[in-house]
Amino acid sequence: LDEPLGQLDSPLAEKLSQDLHLLQRQLALTILHVTHDPNEAMALADRVGLLGGGRVLQTGQPGEVYARPGSRAVGLHFGRPPINLIDGTGDGSTFVSADGWLRVPCPHAGALTLGVRPADVGFAPAAGFALVGSGDAGDPRRVDDRLLVPIRGGGTEVRGFADQPPAAGRLDVWVRMDRLHWFDAAAGDRVGGWVLPQTSSSDGQDDDLIGGWGNDWISGGTGQDGIIGDDGRVFTSRNTAGDIAQFSEPL
Repeated sequence: LDEPLGQLDSPLAEKLSQDLHLLQRQLALTILHVTHDPNEAMALADRVGLLGGGRVLQTGQPGEVYARPGSRAVGLHFGRPPINLIDGTGDGSTFVSADGWLRVPCPHAGALTLGVRPADVGFAPAAGFALVGSGDAGDPRRVDDRLLVPIRGGGTEVRGFADQPPAAGRLDVWVRMDRLHWFDAAAGDRVGGWVLPQTSSSDGQDDDLIGGWGNDWISGGTGQDGIIGDDGRVFTSRNTAGDIAQFSEPL
């Protein structure tokens, strides 16, 4: 099927989308569906493939491709509003944006691009989020029932969601650590990410981890404190300034 919904208005496209999905399930058909609309692909497909520059950039289940894009191009294609992409440098423990505004725990070294989706940017402390900087709030715009707020510091802009209009002035920027995406700045390929573990306390309940910068630290229950990276290493210590200082050996 080549762009079957492309020329339809929204109500008719939605109805036909439902009918196609139902028909495919009832008849157990294998359907190759071509579309330029990533939302359409994510809604209809069991597996998606993204073409770019005459080659297949990535294939997989829709949720996998969205949650773990293999390159900057894939990350930009899937998701609306688009992913925030921030260039900078990592030293093996900390990523610093090119303008020095944002400082993010990072296990990778060299020239990097940090990708973080607006849904994973917050403006107040929350479980699993780390404070990475503060900036000036711009004018928000409504996206469905939430407000998309741009925050600028130096030459970088980061967009995140808020339920209420933010107060005037500077806002703290928090990012969800288990949903960060790291890309090689030159090639654009993915180089890793994060998983925030949950640790069980003595009462058997899972304790949420909360990340912070400066005096705050990753903690949770009686288990090992830290953040597990893709390579299995864990942040386990900080220096006297409160900055994350080192990794453990792989688990």
